[in-house]
Amino acid sequence: MQWMLKPYRRYATFSGRAPRIEYWSFVLLQLLVFCFALLCVFGPAMLGMHWFWASRQGLLMGLFALVGIFNLLSIIPGLAVTVRRLHDSNLSGWNLLWAFVPLVGALLLIYYYARPGTAGENAFGPREEAS
Repeated sequence: MQWMLKPYRRYATFSGRAPRIEYWSFVLLQLLVFCFALLCVFGPAMLGMHWFWASRQGLLMGLFALVGIFNLLSIIPGLAVTVRRLHDSNLSGWNLLWAFVPLVGALLLIYYYARPGTAGENAFGPREEAS
């Protein structure tokens, strides 16, 4: 749990390094929030309870607002942990621009995020141990 929240504690820190567990735990948290929101919205409909949200429009709008606020608050920490993850592989944060190249860029970035970081110290600082 500490790894999921660490990017929020280092909110806009783009310097340094982030181990794989910090990056992938953050990604897992984002996925869990997204799946929870989908389950809350579409779960009753899939169970044939269409009336559930029909009578609770305010609750549904509140849920959308909370998920939207969470997503807005997660943009900067998400970018920061991604740049630090690239730094862990001794790559510049500018490599994040590969995301704009369709398919090839996404595959390359997934490779960068999944590979182990540089052992010891690199140009971006000492290695942060995953404990």
